[in-house]
Amino acid sequence: MKVRSPLTLLNISIFCRAQFLLPVLFLFFQENGLNAGDFFLFEGISAFIGLFLLIPSGYISDFCHKKYILLISFLCLLIKTILWIFVSGYTSILIGTFLNAFSKSLYFTTSDSYIYEYLSLNKKEQEMSKRYGKLNFYFSFGIAISSIFSSIFYSKFGAIFLLILDFILTSFAIFLISLLPNLPIVHKA
Repeated sequence: MKVRSPLTLLNISIFCRAQFLLPVLFLFFQENGLNAGDFFLFEGISAFIGLFLLIPSGYISDFCHKKYILLISFLCLLIKTILWIFVSGYTSILIGTFLNAFSKSLYFTTSDSYIYEYLSLNKKEQEMSKRYGKLNFYFSFGIAISSIFSSIFYSKFGAIFLLILDFILTSFAIFLISLLPNLPIVHKA
């Protein structure tokens, strides 16, 4: 497979970001002794943390290499997955929820600016809408695939299979992100 651009690597990594466990997360919570109230509490905490972390995440991405921010984002997902594979219970789920929210805030504040800065560096700013649209397509396609297959895989193999699948896909995404070029840091005034 010939890769035409680092943005293709980013798109594929975003496709791999779709987590197979998320569509059946409530069932995973139940497996770990949590109830519906815990599920909605943790989802609320996740939304609040994600919203709260958007500003510092955006600030960090202005002063650090975007490639490293993306790597940290995916590493948080990988750590969450490893934690959930080996440790069960309330505290494990809570820490994983925090890692997932942190990962999401880093990703959302960095991916689009990475695309723009890459295009700007190559004098192709006019392609931003097209490239951002492709990124969103890959992200949405990954979610659609995981939504379709997660319930099938969960019913046949259980949550551990989905976690291992998430581990493999996230590891592959980290590998792809590591191949991205480091862009110059653009300080915004």
